[in-house]
Amino acid sequence: MVRCWMCNAEIKEENVSKEHIFLNAIGGKLRSNSLLCKTCNQNLGDSIDYELAEQLNIFTNLLDIRRDDGSLPPPIHTTSESGVDYKLLHGGKPELDKPSIRMDGRNIHIIARSTQEANKLMRGYKRKYPEIDVAKIAAHMEHKKRYLNEYLGIECELGGKARLSVCKTAINFYILKGGDRRCISHLIPYVQGCHSDDVVGFFYNHEVIQKNPGQIIHAIILIGNPDTHILYAYVEFFNAVRYIILLNDHYDAAEISSSYFFDVLEGQEVKLNYWINLTKEQIKNLLEIGNIPYQKVKEAFSCALEIITNRQQEKHLHEMCNIALEKSLMKYPEGEIITPEMGNELCEALMEELMPWLFSVIKDE
Repeated sequence: MVRCWMCNAEIKEENVSKEHIFLNAIGGKLRSNSLLCKTCNQNLGDSIDYELAEQLNIFTNLLDIRRDDGSLPPPIHTTSESGVDYKLLHGGKPELDKPSIRMDGRNIHIIARSTQEANKLMRGYKRKYPEIDVAKIAAHMEHKKRYLNEYLGIECELGGKARLSVCKTAINFYILKGGDRRCISHLIPYVQGCHSDDVVGFFYNHEVIQKNPGQIIHAIILIGNPDTHILYAYVEFFNAVRYIILLNDHYDAAEISSSYFFDVLEGQEVKLNYWINLTKEQIKNLLEIGNIPYQKVKEAFSCALEIITNRQQEKHLHEMCNIALEKSLMKYPEGEIITPEMGNELCEALMEELMPWLFSVIKDE
């Protein structure tokens, strides 16, 4: 008989639920139908899981991670150094949060996100200024692609109710690996937000996992030792957000040592080496309120974002090359011999795409 570890209800066909160990919203694939009933899964998903997904959305968005149903990551709202509001669409693509409108005497300067939006704004102004010739203005509209020449600030909060979801991740993995429900039942009030004693803390004491260069991972390491009476887990998201979870400090069940590593960029499980060996006292020190190593958190974020930025640049270069091919060689019949003139067309198309980007990179440096 399979029971929900949260409410202890028997899981049957009518209440079975697909539970992801790492949230599907952040790219998680490992899942089980034998962890939570449908009601508990939905309740936790709408509250604590939502909070964790929102905190990690900076990575989900920049990496353009899609859920199993294909839905896009939410946009990130931000403001530039000059005070202009933007939103980062999936993949970190910036877009004006709203159109820019400036009055200069009788002249109206409009920067819109689309032709449809510009036409709508002009029709609105025509009600106030009947002499506006919307069709004439529309005929002279310019479509420009430009790169931002200023930084966008992105805020990221950690902790709060998201810690409850982190604890749930660790419990899910423990139960998935055959763990005894009685060893984690005392944590159910904590996951429900009804317990004040925190069992989740940040861990940046050392690099736990030996990653490959350019690799972004989700990780969980579970250790249970009946001799030292301790059961704990280490959880890492996107290389940058790292937690330690004290699951039981009176552990008396079977010894357990298990791990799972998921390569976010490749979308698959990988095998990696790791090292972590903590005492009960060390973990309790990590759980103290305010024990956050801000500088180490900042360094971990910077390293992860550097990998993500390099990946974005590679992807953008690939997209620009494809656009250049479509403008030049792709317009000719398949199999046609490439002439010097066609080669020149390709070079011109590549320069047209690449030069604005190169100038923006040089200016930024």
